[in-house]
Amino acid sequence: MSKSAGNGIDPVDMIERYGADAVRYSLMILTREGQDVKLAENRFDLGQRFCNKIWNVARFVLQNLEGHALEAPAAEDLALEDRWILSRLEAMTEEVGRTLEGYDFHDAAQALYRFTWDDFCDWYVESAKRRLWEAEEAAPGSPEARSAAAARHTLGVTLAQLLKCLHPFTPYLTEALWPEVPEDLRDGDGMLMGAAWPSLVPARRDAAAEARFRQMQDIVRAFRNVRALLEVAASDKPVGTLLCDDAEDAAALEHEKGLIAFLARLEDLQLTTAGSKPSDCGTDLFKGGSVFVPFTADTDPAKLAASLGKKMDKVQKGIRGIEGKLKNEKFVANADPEVVASERVRLEELQVELGTLEANLVGLNG
Repeated sequence: MSKSAGNGIDPVDMIERYGADAVRYSLMILTREGQDVKLAENRFDLGQRFCNKIWNVARFVLQNLEGHALEAPAAEDLALEDRWILSRLEAMTEEVGRTLEGYDFHDAAQALYRFTWDDFCDWYVESAKRRLWEAEEAAPGSPEARSAAAARHTLGVTLAQLLKCLHPFTPYLTEALWPEVPEDLRDGDGMLMGAAWPSLVPARRDAAAEARFRQMQDIVRAFRNVRALLEVAASDKPVGTLLCDDAEDAAALEHEKGLIAFLARLEDLQLTTAGSKPSDCGTDLFKGGSVFVPFTADTDPAKLAASLGKKMDKVQKGIRGIEGKLKNEKFVANADPEVVASERVRLEELQVELGTLEANLVGLNG
């Protein structure tokens, strides 16, 4: 940007439009060490959306904590998603602390973004809603009540620690939310800026819970992919089928079938380790098995086959384009390493998508 060219951005104008925290966070996540930034006014939207996300999830958590005692749950009351998010929280806290100590502000901002938006909001909060709703009419001391109490405690612990980690990046927002956090989760009655940085709790790391939850995420995504492929309405809740290649996986996932069904918007979930593919179903693969969703009354096999063919053509064209880039030695040698890595990841994604489309087309053809 050049002041003489008249295309400079006045930071005061941006703060008035987007907010100080949004501008601050946007600049840190956009600015990678050693690289220039092509800055434009609309790039501050990223920070504004992120701050709105923090505010909304914090309000949801605080509303559900209100009026409830926050006693640490017994180990047996912690669900898979509780152990998973606490493990991810520990990993995020370690990464943010380490990158801040090394003045790698971009990497710290990225770690916070991934954890807040993906792990906490998109997966854990949505998972916790099921247990909170199921306990609304439950008797005190019942399994449902204990499960909901464990979810509330995990929500509160995660939010409190997340606000501490976010504070160097969004100080006004986190300071405004901090007094609303239950006293048991705060360091005294002072301001957040005076609170201690979160101490690491290595015991929270749970590789087994992370691996199992990743598999569950893949299964939910697979069901969502099939729903989109068959154009199943969001209000419809079909009965899904989960075919596991491994009996041990099936036994473990049996305990999580309620959560999978909830997140995939299924009426019920049937698990099996043997048998032929269900007829008149759309399908997708995950590492360890397949998922099936029955055709709806509106599904036209001929129309679906034509749609699958068009999508396959588009995906194959994308694969050929990326393969051409990666075979170009000049591109691989001169492009930013992150760009090359991104192209390789995208190629893998397209190849998986092509496999899904082919599996569905083969199923339609008998």
